Amino acid sequence: MHLSLGQPEQCYSLDDLGYASPWPHEPTASDIAATDCFQVLSNEGVAALYHVCKQLEAYTKSNPRIARSGAYRSQFVCDLCVCPDITEHLSQLLQAPLLPHAMGHQLAHLNYQPLTVGENVDKWHFDTLQVDYVMFVTDPNAVEGGEFQYFKGTRDEMAALKQAGKPIPSERIIAPMQVHPAPLA
Repeated sequence: MHLSLGQPEQCYSLDDLGYASPWPHEPTASDIAATDCFQVLSNEGVAALYHVCKQLEAYTKSNPRIARSGAYRSQFVCDLCVCPDITEHLSQLLQAPLLPHAMGHQLAHLNYQPLTVGENVDKWHFDTLQVDYVMFVTDPNAVEGGEFQYFKGTRDEMAALKQAGKPIPSERIIAPMQVHPAPLA
């Protein structure tokens, strides 16, 4: 009842982002680097997760925007993170066998929108996990800003831009197409 697993319109390979084969940094099980947005939850699933996220917002103690270890605080979030249907769906999408992370504190981190429009939820970074996904729980039609973006390039190119104090060229920022489910009631 909580799942509605969809497909992204676009997948980007490591090669699309500028990494030469074989990838020089570490071995990967898949050459899929990123995708457009796709649906994971049904309307009931979104409502249930939204309810849990509102409850967990009280645990944003160290940072007003982040509630770490959501899988420890919510059975629903934990079950979502280790759901075999989601794991299988992502495995097929990435064309690689996946398993949920064995360390519970890596299963779910909840980021809450900043109170100031224009302030970033997170800084530009690369994740240390080989597979990670971002799930929006807020109706994208009901908030200003909040677009998820990633860099069409390598992490070394991004580091060079940052070190030189240069802005990220707008044509190299990918903002995946958003899936717009029915608004939350």
